[in-house]
Amino acid sequence: MSSIYQYKKGRCLLAIVFLFAFNMASGQGYNTTNWRFSNPKQFGFTVLDVDYFDNNNVIAVGGDGGIAKSTDGGSNWTYGPFTYINAQGFQTKSTFNDVHYVTPTVAYAVGDRGSMAKTTDGGVNWSFVNTPLFANTRSINACWFINKDTGYIGGQFNTADSLPKLYFTRNGGATWDSLAAPLVNGVTRVGYIANPNIPSVLFPVNAKAKEIYSIQFINDSTGFICGSGSPLFPAVSGNAVAATCLPGTGTLTTGAHTAALLWKFTKGVITDYSISKERIGYTGINVAVPTCTNGFANIAPSVQTYRAMNIINDTMVVMMSFNNNTVVRVRTGKRDSTLNVNAPGVYEKGKYEVLNYPFPPTAGPNA
Repeated sequence: MSSIYQYKKGRCLLAIVFLFAFNMASGQGYNTTNWRFSNPKQFGFTVLDVDYFDNNNVIAVGGDGGIAKSTDGGSNWTYGPFTYINAQGFQTKSTFNDVHYVTPTVAYAVGDRGSMAKTTDGGVNWSFVNTPLFANTRSINACWFINKDTGYIGGQFNTADSLPKLYFTRNGGATWDSLAAPLVNGVTRVGYIANPNIPSVLFPVNAKAKEIYSIQFINDSTGFICGSGSPLFPAVSGNAVAATCLPGTGTLTTGAHTAALLWKFTKGVITDYSISKERIGYTGINVAVPTCTNGFANIAPSVQTYRAMNIINDTMVVMMSFNNNTVVRVRTGKRDSTLNVNAPGVYEKGKYEVLNYPFPPTAGPNA
């Protein structure tokens, strides 16, 4: 298991698929003579994920049903499209978002429209796996198997309550069950701060309409799940009139749901550590009403979507958002907690440290 995890941590290095030879002795500068295209020739599909089982065996997946396999560390490849029959009875292809190489012979790939493929011969042949998201054509963005039969998938929400679920199988995808979204952990302030005419409100940080983008386990019982926030916000009150800070036309729709998804899985129990603006030390004041002080400013959310994730140990994870390069380290030990900057006296689970925030707000407390 540990060897698989180590290889998976490097999956973002898609350059392994396109090997170039570079003479490091050339020194600083731009050198066009010491670069050459090595192997493979163009696949004909966009590669979205790569997973190594060991130094030699690697599988790459991506657009147009593309699956590629190498047994010599990427020097040579065999590749082609995977097709299946959709719920309407037509032959189709999906975009594969994630692949997990579990044993020398077993690997799983997942993609849009609830698609999932499985190999039991190291990638030579693939078969379709029915999933709970297939009937509703909901995207699966991530999969992780802790052995050849037991694994987890996640993606878009798939039920009427708009809450994403972590789906799991214990028999290689023959049947599925699910774990519901975790209980709310903390609040976020929505609306205007300290406006005497348009009060702000505290809103629970929940999982509604969020999306899972990555699942990783560090051992059989501990893993982390990360993803995005959602475009659904509570309508609080009318926009403030500049001269009076009184309600105007329109509604404010910023707040809790933008907290990017982060869950921790521990022995079958999921705990929420989503990255709300308060948890990274940001009140959200960044749009000042012209004749009002910042204390009357609209609370604009700090939004990230996390896909890149590196588990340091069973209580610490580092993530980078792909939409604004925010890097956050989260500690999830029993004694780790964070004071909510918008809810005085309220401590929430987890300790959050911002390692990179290239575009912080221009007014109010910054992370």
